[in-house]
Amino acid sequence: MASVVHSANMKPRRQITEEFYNALLAAFRAASDVPGKLSPYMGCYKPISRMLGCDQRTVKRGWLQGWPPAFEPIKYVIEREQALTRHKIAQEQLAAAKQRGEADEAAFLARAKQTADEKAAEQSMAVEGRKIEGQIALGTRATTLRLLSMQERTAKAAAQLMPKIEQAILGGEITSQNALRLLAQLSANQRMLNDAAKTAIELTRLINGEPQSIVAVTSGNMTVEEATEVIKRAPSLAKRAQELGLLVLPGESVAAPSASAAPALSIVPKSG
Repeated sequence: MASVVHSANMKPRRQITEEFYNALLAAFRAASDVPGKLSPYMGCYKPISRMLGCDQRTVKRGWLQGWPPAFEPIKYVIEREQALTRHKIAQEQLAAAKQRGEADEAAFLARAKQTADEKAAEQSMAVEGRKIEGQIALGTRATTLRLLSMQERTAKAAAQLMPKIEQAILGGEITSQNALRLLAQLSANQRMLNDAAKTAIELTRLINGEPQSIVAVTSGNMTVEEATEVIKRAPSLAKRAQELGLLVLPGESVAAPSASAAPALSIVPKSG
């Protein structure tokens, strides 16, 4: 359906056809893409009228009133299209924000899972470490007990052997030098057991996180007073052994016993 626009003196101006309306609509759409040029008050009527070869009043009417019922006002069409565009942009922004939120949530969950896995691995390693430490502690404790038991048995055997060695020297069954070698071997064995037991005890205390500077190893049933007495007598016993010819260092010759030297040697502490 076409409309004809007349001027005030009824002179025909232009026939409004669907083709002209669509061209006018396209011109206003192009103007709406230019910031500040959508409003007819910003100077759209004149350039559009020149472009379409029509009067400015025709352009203005098409914008504000249209030619109902065939053609609605173009401003309503542009406003509706712009509203749809804004809605589409808002929907796209919302979808993008949702995607970013989902990505952030996925990244957060991945980091949380990684942290939880790392903590679980650390706990598992700690549990396994404590298990191994417990096994080492049990083995070390058993070794320590065996060493202490051997130490005690060796000390008792040495104490029982001392009188027999002394009697063998007096009876001429063994020389003083051989007796000294035997005693030195017994002493070395006892010292090795003491050192091994001390090391085992220190290792046990180290595993248990206890201080290692208060380790003490005792031999047999010797009291502290008896041990102190033996330590005090050690220099005089060594000197007496030299006088008796029992203590011979490498490269030295055996000296003859002095006239006042006693034939017997006793290094066993007196029992209570």
